[in-house]
Amino acid sequence: MTPEHWVVELKTGVKLCVRPTLEQMTTYILLEQEDWFEDEIAFVRRLATSETVALDVGANHGVYALSLAAAGAHRVWAFEPTRSAGEMLGQAIAENGFQDRVIWVPAGLSDREREAVIATGLNTELSSLTGQGETCELVNLLTLDSFLAQEAPGVRIDFVKLDVEGEERAVLAGGHDFFTSQSPVVMFEIKHGSQVNEGLIDDFRRLGYGIYRLVPGAQALIPFYEAERDGFLLNLFAVKPDTARRLADRGLLADEGGIRSAMKEWAQRAPKADAILDRLSSEPWTRPWLEDWRARAAALPALYWLALDACLSALDDRFLAVQRVGALRFALEATAQLSRVSSSDSAVLWLRLLALSAYGLRSAAVKLGRQLLSVLGAGKGPGWPFLPPSAEYRAREAEPAAHWLLASLQDFLLRQESFSSYFAVDQGLLNAAIANPQCSLQVVRMALLFALRRKGRPVVPAAHPVFDPKLSRNARLWRELVFGRVPHAVRVLAGRLEVIDVGASSHGKLTEPYAP
Repeated sequence: MTPEHWVVELKTGVKLCVRPTLEQMTTYILLEQEDWFEDEIAFVRRLATSETVALDVGANHGVYALSLAAAGAHRVWAFEPTRSAGEMLGQAIAENGFQDRVIWVPAGLSDREREAVIATGLNTELSSLTGQGETCELVNLLTLDSFLAQEAPGVRIDFVKLDVEGEERAVLAGGHDFFTSQSPVVMFEIKHGSQVNEGLIDDFRRLGYGIYRLVPGAQALIPFYEAERDGFLLNLFAVKPDTARRLADRGLLADEGGIRSAMKEWAQRAPKADAILDRLSSEPWTRPWLEDWRARAAALPALYWLALDACLSALDDRFLAVQRVGALRFALEATAQLSRVSSSDSAVLWLRLLALSAYGLRSAAVKLGRQLLSVLGAGKGPGWPFLPPSAEYRAREAEPAAHWLLASLQDFLLRQESFSSYFAVDQGLLNAAIANPQCSLQVVRMALLFALRRKGRPVVPAAHPVFDPKLSRNARLWRELVFGRVPHAVRVLAGRLEVIDVGASSHGKLTEPYAP
């Protein structure tokens, strides 16, 4: 008997209730990543304090609302008008024991109070008043001003997440008094499908808000510039000057003047090669290369040591946010200059890859990652000290070194080229990655979901880490998915995904070696 819902646990311990099907986007992504796919969710968790009162407008299954509550927020009103997603949200509120701080409001917000027909489907994330769906549902719409006047008179709202599939401007109009009189941090969806909601930026600016974007590597907001617009950018932040100052004091925002000052400081530093190599020696992945790096140190350009020092510091949360952002921007300028020098090593490109990704220039990072994959394929690994782009790979032993180096790049591209393998994946790259002994557990989950969604059944040993509760948040659910009664299997072995027939008697009993 199919359960009414699955409970999927995020890496933070938050539990989400989702429909029991891999055809639903939320179910698939949460199982794949053990989190939501947007970089901004980690920042929103940092934003929450015990005094935070928030509005999640377009809550869907409640990833943001529940994450805010788990991070300590005092109260979250979660607006979700559709029955399917709302029922899952209500179940998850109870599952996490958040009844005292998360309130599901079974209504949407707009510019006036009324009933409306909303187009819905299996992927409730895409429910829309103006789009087309598999079904339609009659929902209640409120205005934010009237809701707050009735339910929260005099309450200060600190944070608003605004994601209503293209209806954001109507919500803003219906909350004009609130957005004018209060100073919340507002995270809003700027890109709805392929449509960019440019008018929303102008609306916020007219209300006195500055527009910011997240620098994911520093977990800080910076002013948004059109020149830095990236194709992967989905969300922006609107922040009034008084709130911007408070966020800067908390290390969550960096203004342009501070960033430029920090860049000058990084350029004027005089890092010592020995000190940098000593810092690197404390990281387990560096051991295969350290001796060679020390031998080469004197021959490396001074600008490279500056760029490497800046990147290392950008990853160090002991530095202020403005210093980390300044370090990343300096590293981008330095590596651009170094990459034009014919004698430079490919380590320059590895350093630039990290800086691009951490700074939030994802499209450029993906393009460079593909270039580096070709360089590695030609047998040209970095000879100078470098940094891999992934924190996971910086925390693991690089043994064997060649496999580790390739896996770190494969992992980066599989995660960064698409928001999830639900939408798109390079199957050739995925096949190569799962054959690598240094493959990450997320890439294994990606391969299993890719196979299962195509009605296969992965053949993996019962002792695999994906089934280990100490290593896998959803080990029980993975066992059900992999060892359930499905008429086909997908063998994830030797760098390929191959559908094979299996008999019912062999379910859960195949024990061939599994590469990762």
